[in-house]
Amino acid sequence: MEHGNQYDDWSSFHDLVAPAESAAAGAPMALPMGNLSCRYLINRIGTFNPHSEDFIRSGPAYVAHWLRYYAFSRHSLMLSWLWGSVLIVITMLRGRRRARHAPHLRRAHLVANGAAQGLTSEQVDRLAAGFSRPVSEQLWRLVRELWLDRLALMALMVGGTIALALTPIPLWVKLMVPLTAFPLTWFLWDGVFSASIFDYVTRLPAAARRIADVTGVAVVVMGHTHQPGVTPLDRGRTLANSGTWAPVGAGIDGEPLTPGKQNYVVVEVGAGAPVVRVGAWMTSEMEPVVVEAPEAEPALAR
Repeated sequence: MEHGNQYDDWSSFHDLVAPAESAAAGAPMALPMGNLSCRYLINRIGTFNPHSEDFIRSGPAYVAHWLRYYAFSRHSLMLSWLWGSVLIVITMLRGRRRARHAPHLRRAHLVANGAAQGLTSEQVDRLAAGFSRPVSEQLWRLVRELWLDRLALMALMVGGTIALALTPIPLWVKLMVPLTAFPLTWFLWDGVFSASIFDYVTRLPAAARRIADVTGVAVVVMGHTHQPGVTPLDRGRTLANSGTWAPVGAGIDGEPLTPGKQNYVVVEVGAGAPVVRVGAWMTSEMEPVVVEAPEAEPALAR
């Protein structure tokens, strides 16, 4: 899995140890939202993703980007987005139904796996208590993230405008409602129900402290915040963030996309406190960085 961790709503599995849809041999996995988004959306619509916070451009830059790369060559962009979004919802709901293992089975899977790693059932329960609820069980958040709610609202506004045009009422009413009430409704809707898909990032230090408290480890490694780095939790304990991928462009005028950083975390354990380093196997010049020993200088130190 290239996405996230079990403390991220968008990449949480229903059953972390047994993520298949059923116990049958060859059964497909009930993939989280992050993986399905890569498969059905990002692979189809490319870098035109203005509502996602990891594709950072200004408003005019997005318009220029769309005109340059999509307006005259990608006529099916909206259909690709709509069909991909529908596929994500259908796949997640189907996988949720099939993978809804009984709670006692999920716990048994975790306890058995934890025992193999030297953890007691109490420790496993304390760790599992911090797991995020998969977004497939939060249908409203899923629909919001895919902009399907705003598509439905826009369809209602278009239908309302047509109905007003066909209704025998004064012309000023026909004009004022679409020009004032509809935009106000749109912005109120978007403002009241807005939420960031990266809210979980602020919860990572607390989750890392929980893991460190339960297991007694000195270093906790996570990823998928797109911001690699090393964060001290408290005395003697550290959170290392591998950051994972970074599919952003440096500009829109012929400049290449920033390559996905194949990041690594090196934890050097010795007599004293562990030494934690975060680096990248690939530099911005697309040249691999070979790490021959833990003490090698990382290419992307934080």
